[in-house]
Amino acid sequence: MARVRWCWSISQAQPSAIFGSFPCHPTVMGADNLAISADLPGSFRRQFKTVLGNTPWIALATSAAGDISTRHTRQGQGFDELERLGVLMAGQAYALLSTARPLALALPDIHSTVVSLEHNELLSPETLASYTHLIQARMHAELQAGYVAQARTLETALQGIQAVQMKTPAQEEGARDMTLSVALLGELALAAVPGELYNRLGAAIKRASERFVVLLGYTNGYAGYLPSREAYEELDYEVLMSSFAPGSGERLVEAIEKMLA
Repeated sequence: MARVRWCWSISQAQPSAIFGSFPCHPTVMGADNLAISADLPGSFRRQFKTVLGNTPWIALATSAAGDISTRHTRQGQGFDELERLGVLMAGQAYALLSTARPLALALPDIHSTVVSLEHNELLSPETLASYTHLIQARMHAELQAGYVAQARTLETALQGIQAVQMKTPAQEEGARDMTLSVALLGELALAAVPGELYNRLGAAIKRASERFVVLLGYTNGYAGYLPSREAYEELDYEVLMSSFAPGSGERLVEAIEKMLA
C-alpha cells in the first residue's frame, strides 16, 4: 500500500502536493512495448489526477521492492492492465488522504556513509543443474494445477539460473562499496538506497525510526537486489541475481538506522 503525506495550501481544500512511496517493482509493460511510457508510476499519477484534478503536484517513489512485483497478480502486460493497476493504486492513495496529517519540516540535515559488502559465492554447475531440474518439475506441477502466477515466478528463477551460469569467478571477486544517504527534515526523513531492498528490510528501517521515513530505491546508483538473510534459503530470481553475500541487506539496514538516529 502506498504511504502518503502532503502539504496543505491555506486557500484550498485539497493537497497542494502529494509524494507517495510504493513498495513494488514499477513495471507492468512487456518487453515487446516500443512506446515511451512512465509505466506504473505514470499510470498512478494519471489516475490520481482524475480524482484530484491537475492542481496537486504528484510524485511516486519506489520503496523497498526487491521481492515485490506485479508479475504475481497482473492480468496482462499492456496499457489496459497498466491503467487497471493505476486505478487500484490511486484508489488506495485517495483513501489514505483522510488519515494523513501535515508534517513539521526543517532544513535538511544530510548524512552519508559507505558500506563495503562482500560478494556472494558462485554456485557450482552441479548445484545449478540440480536446482534447474527441481524448479522445472515444480513449474510443470503448478501449470498442471492451473496456478499460472506461481509458475511464472518459477520461470523467473530459471532465468536467474541461466544468468548465473554465464558469470565467471572474476566477476564476483572482492567487495563492493555502497554509498547510503539520509536526509533528515524535521519529522520527515528520506533514505536513499542504490539498489532494491527486500520489503521486510525496508519495513525494519521504518519501524526503527521515530520519524516518518520515505525510502528511495534505485537512488545514487544501482547495485542490484539486496535480499534479506532468510531469503537465501530459497533460490528465487532475486537471490540468484544478487551479487551480495547473505546478511548484506541487514548491514545496510543497520547503517541507515544509525544515520536516522
